[in-house]
Amino acid sequence: MVRHSQLLLIALVGLCGATQARAQEFVPLCLGDFAPFNSPALPNSGPMVEIAVEAFARAGITAKPTFMPWARILKVSEKAECAILGIWRNAERDRLYQYSQSILKQELGFFGLRSDNHDLNDPKVMASLVIGIQRGTYLSPSLVDKGYHFEETTDLQGSLLKLGKRRLDLVFGNRDAGQRMIQSQGELASIEWKKPGLEAKDSYLAFVNNYPGQDALIKAFDKGLNSMRIDGSLKRILQNAGISQ
Repeated sequence: MVRHSQLLLIALVGLCGATQARAQEFVPLCLGDFAPFNSPALPNSGPMVEIAVEAFARAGITAKPTFMPWARILKVSEKAECAILGIWRNAERDRLYQYSQSILKQELGFFGLRSDNHDLNDPKVMASLVIGIQRGTYLSPSLVDKGYHFEETTDLQGSLLKLGKRRLDLVFGNRDAGQRMIQSQGELASIEWKKPGLEAKDSYLAFVNNYPGQDALIKAFDKGLNSMRIDGSLKRILQNAGISQ
């Protein structure tokens, strides 16, 4: 009887291990629609997705992306129902998530009219300008508590359209996202990216702390990502998508 119980226990342990291994062969990814990095309208759902799918595939793991609003992404990921692809780190998130290596960087800064040449390093000049931002957006530390005049819009495109009509002096936003809009929309042709950028944010893959097998999954992803850096496929995907790095 004891021998039978021992064999049963060994079988159950083996079954649990096999189940976990099978579970790790499939990883659901939650992400938002944010061209040119990730969007269902882009080839292969965008370079962020293409990179993640390939990095996991090199470890024999299938990654399946699902696009959803940001609020839902956070709720679903906190229930350990998916990993977040393309997340930025902050202190609050660091308490909840474990991260991969950085996948790519996203540069943040200002867009302005080509005909304007504001001294963006002069605090008095900056305080005199109206700066367009997206409602609820992240602000670079250099913009916080400076007394600057911000005007909110629902999205980056709305801010750029106002800038083109001279209803704003500057727009704060993501370089690659804004340049994609400028290149594809004639009414934005008078706008340009103002160098230098304010900061570059790293984008990560993140698993909530209680996600089953998260350590092994992150290790597998990072290994695949590193191999893509070495063989040049990571750089090639970003270049083909027109992403500046």
